Amino acid sequence: MQVKILETLVRHSEKFELLDGLLYRRVYDAADGELQLRVCVPDEELSALEMPGIGRRKLNCRSRILLEYHNGMLGGQQVSN
Repeated sequence: MQVKILETLVRHSEKFELLDGLLYRRVYDAADGELQLRVCVPDEELSALEMPGIGRRKLNCRSRILLEYHNGMLGGQQVSN
């Protein structure tokens, strides 16, 4: 039983790569027809955010990245003067 679990873990770990301290997952992109590396982002609670009309909500790392991009200068929500 333990050998099968170890074999499964080894096989699954071959889909990942560590580069410059960041963990990437190898993914085949059908549109580009190639194997690509995608950054892995942990799904752990990072902080909290006060949402108007809803209250305080937990904010994990993935949600924080999306929020930063959405509200940032490149998110299209900013009005230029």
